Amino acid sequence: MNWFQKSSQSWSEMHDELGTARDMVGREDISNLKGEAGDIPENTCPLINTLIKSVNDIFRILKYGPNEDNPQSPFDDIESELWSFEDELENIRKHNEQLRNLGEYWYQQYKGLEGQVQELEERLIYCQQQCQMGITP
Repeated sequence: MNWFQKSSQSWSEMHDELGTARDMVGREDISNLKGEAGDIPENTCPLINTLIKSVNDIFRILKYGPNEDNPQSPFDDIESELWSFEDELENIRKHNEQLRNLGEYWYQQYKGLEGQVQELEERLIYCQQQCQMGITP
């Protein structure tokens, strides 16, 4: 005997419950879920582009020497480019962590809703079967 057979709910009560469940997964609830999800991180492509430009600048310095407008040692230019790497990479790491957290959050939300949908589908099938047999659940 499943929970449907043990249920003392009338067809009207079950119909109302299904309607309430539908409402629970409405736009307002999605908005609430989004609010709890956290911020979407910034696009990291510009950060990566900055690092690529720095690498290219280092190669240019090594190949052609210091900038004509700044005749300092090429190693000073390289050192200045390399110091910026750590900050940019840490920034990218932070954004990647945010993306992982968002992915985990939405996966958990999906799993919870998947269980609710399955339960509602089972209830609906039961109610349809009962109606086909002329029984008011």
